[in-house]
Amino acid sequence: MSESIVQSAAQNVGRLLVEEGRYLYAVGDKIKKLEVELEWMQLFLQDAEAKQHDQAVVRKWISEIKDFAYEAEDILEDYILKISYKRQDGFWNALKWFPCMLRDAIALHQVGSDIDDLTQKISSLASRMTTYGLHMRDGGSSSSLARQMEYNAAVSSSHAVEDVIVGLENDLAELADQLVHPEYKIVVITGMGGLGKTTLARKVYRHPTVRQHFQAFSWVHVSQQFQTKSVLKEILLGLTPLSQRNGIEALSESELPEKVYEKLKEKPYFVVLDDIWNLEDWKRLHLPFLKDDCCSKLLLTTRTGFILQELNHPGISYHEPTKLTEEQSWELLRKTAIDRMDGAETRELQMKKEWGMKMLEHCQNLPLAIVVPGGVLATKKTPREWETVYNDICSSLARGKYLNQPYKKVNDALALSYHHLPYVLKPCFLHLGNFPEDYEIPTKKLYQMWVAEGLVTESNIWGAESLEDAAERSLNDLVRRNMVQVGKRSAKGKIKTCQLHDLTRDMCSQKVKEENFLHVVGHNSPAIEEMGASLSMGKLSFRRLAVYLGQNAPGSLHKCTSQADPHLRSLLLFPIGELEEDCREWMANLCNELQLLRVLDLERCCIKGSLPRRVKNLIHLRYLSLKDTSITELPSSIGNLRCLLTLDLRVRDEILIPDVFCKLTRLRHLYLPRKYKIGGRLQLHMLSYLMTLENIIMSTLQGHDDLLHLSNIRKLSIVVDGLFSKESLKLIHQYKSMKSGRLQRIHLKLDESNIINEEANILSEFRNICRLEVHYSKNRFWHPEGPITSINISSQMLPKNLTYIRFWFGDLVGDPMPIVGKLPHLRSLTFNVCFVGSKMVCSAEDFPQLIYLALDGLFCLREWVVEKGAFPKLAKMEIYNCPIQRFPDVLPKPLEIATNVEIPGIELYT
Repeated sequence: MSESIVQSAAQNVGRLLVEEGRYLYAVGDKIKKLEVELEWMQLFLQDAEAKQHDQAVVRKWISEIKDFAYEAEDILEDYILKISYKRQDGFWNALKWFPCMLRDAIALHQVGSDIDDLTQKISSLASRMTTYGLHMRDGGSSSSLARQMEYNAAVSSSHAVEDVIVGLENDLAELADQLVHPEYKIVVITGMGGLGKTTLARKVYRHPTVRQHFQAFSWVHVSQQFQTKSVLKEILLGLTPLSQRNGIEALSESELPEKVYEKLKEKPYFVVLDDIWNLEDWKRLHLPFLKDDCCSKLLLTTRTGFILQELNHPGISYHEPTKLTEEQSWELLRKTAIDRMDGAETRELQMKKEWGMKMLEHCQNLPLAIVVPGGVLATKKTPREWETVYNDICSSLARGKYLNQPYKKVNDALALSYHHLPYVLKPCFLHLGNFPEDYEIPTKKLYQMWVAEGLVTESNIWGAESLEDAAERSLNDLVRRNMVQVGKRSAKGKIKTCQLHDLTRDMCSQKVKEENFLHVVGHNSPAIEEMGASLSMGKLSFRRLAVYLGQNAPGSLHKCTSQADPHLRSLLLFPIGELEEDCREWMANLCNELQLLRVLDLERCCIKGSLPRRVKNLIHLRYLSLKDTSITELPSSIGNLRCLLTLDLRVRDEILIPDVFCKLTRLRHLYLPRKYKIGGRLQLHMLSYLMTLENIIMSTLQGHDDLLHLSNIRKLSIVVDGLFSKESLKLIHQYKSMKSGRLQRIHLKLDESNIINEEANILSEFRNICRLEVHYSKNRFWHPEGPITSINISSQMLPKNLTYIRFWFGDLVGDPMPIVGKLPHLRSLTFNVCFVGSKMVCSAEDFPQLIYLALDGLFCLREWVVEKGAFPKLAKMEIYNCPIQRFPDVLPKPLEIATNVEIPGIELYT
């Protein structure tokens, strides 16, 4: 992990030398020498990281090298910060190069002196290494090609184990039977962490018997960070169709129990509460499952034994999964670690089994403790390599780590998996320690943070990849190694959200502390006071801070930022519950106190009014998210944040935006809100690195051809409005001639339906587009007098490579199914309140790749005909508010269906 930090520091030092050369000209030679020293340190670490597992002296040197890397960045970034204010002043810009400028001379002398001191420290450390027999190697194996070969070997020998269960088949059948039995209202799965409770619950949740019995389903993660309002809201959202969810977010905590009660007694629904910790939390929910008029049922998972025993109700059943036998444990390890093609009982496989069975002695027959080391073994091809892994386990046990923890052997097995991660993956894994327990992490946000923090750099890129592609590959590798669990996947199979298992997160937290990688502050004030005390005593210095906020958020925030290390690089806030007080004053203070920040995530924090002008001080900021805040005005000083890579302005209400984006030339991802005003006209032609542009209103652009300069754009969300509608679409059409051809997703928001009819050929030319959303901003719900305006979809309109289509509102008159059904790669299709016909017909060979289909608010649809052979791969279907009288009986099985429509004779599966 330290090697990655030093590599990032060396690259950052080199980047500053190039980009800020005008200000560092007098110390350029010293900085270059420092960069070389850091590169040599990196070579040493490639050997040392493998040895630190056993040698305390090596761990000491690694810690010092990491501190030197951080110090190098601090020296240069502090200096850039001191002189940055003069860049904004015309007078200073005219005079700053004159040697008589005393202030410049003092700052330049100081940075030169600091670099000399640090270089001397590094040289001294190198001498001590030689004295103690530690040598830097020549490198070579760290090349991109070597790393790619290692990665490809891991991929070829590993496979997805998300659906692999061993030894739980009988448990699964028993639980499914109990849930459909009228006697039981609540079924509780209990047992220690890592036993497979959540895996078993997922299988039950998708079981054919369960899916056939219930009409809607809701899964809610509870965890120790329990919030009554959040849990009840998630239950209600899960059981409510998308088109009927308006108003749920606004419900108060006192209103929610009654709403949930009314919903649960409507129809037989199924709810899972995963990882509930105590009876007090249960009581605060006031759930009605045990009442006579409630026809819905509940499945709980918990570590705390018979959590509801006090209720003494005959409708509660308890189930504890049985531990795996030795042979079942080996079978699970074999499925995880050995390629399925290597199934023959060869001598090599027998030797692997011998070492595997020895390793399993330390896994307590717990599935999690088996599959995570299995991810390590999947990258090891020979029995000799398996022996090495076993010896590492024994070495870890001998050192006596985690002796005070109840899961000592399990933690050692998980820690071993971390030890065997490639150095480029270790900081990415540790970064996941920022996020709260059971938090579903959006992967796009994660990738952008990794890039902003320098955890993924140019050296991680293979071929024509982007930094974000390299980040995605790193996460996929962590998933293949079973270190990270997949939450949701897209229609194309890409990971949309991920999370850590509780025990893996515990191990991650332990490693985070050992490496001093980041600090987490809970929403209770004692933890904050403890942090402050440690800082005042000089015991703690950290560069990343995650704060879990409670009702006392403003006070907690002031304490955290005032006591945090001034060299803090990352600050992530996670509101737990509702935050009512305005945090704007805190934000203003932060801009003065933490000026070296690179990542600032304020999502869902209660910051109102104008963003403080002092945000201009954060000149090193790479990632800034104001998503779901109440910011109403952006100051023009935000144009000073020249290093920004990601800017998320998707605030709750309308916001006033200055025309300063042309200064943010490094921007890669720009998310605008749905509603905004411009102080002037936006100029985007300078943003040549931009990959994501969301919610851009065409009439706000100074030049309509600005978009043509975005040669790296991949995702484009456009609001085509007013008098410029037709001209805007014609301009967008010119993207087809761009050399990059990188545009993959386009989301059109239109004011006038007939534009699509008149310019139908425009969309068909986007040959690289795989995702299309057409959203009519005026909600034209159908009314008895007929459609207000009509839309006709033709085969000339849709690009052939589309994998995802979504139509929002508007008035599709002709049956769209014969057109969209012929798209060869379409995997996801959604129609929301946009079809005014009464009949849909799907022919025998239509939708060859479709996995997901949603029909919502098609109020005129009476008949849906599906010929045999259509939808061969359909796995999930959602139908709401469609008065279908004749329903197809040839849909594929198994099939997961969510609906509020009565479907006689249809067997529901997942």
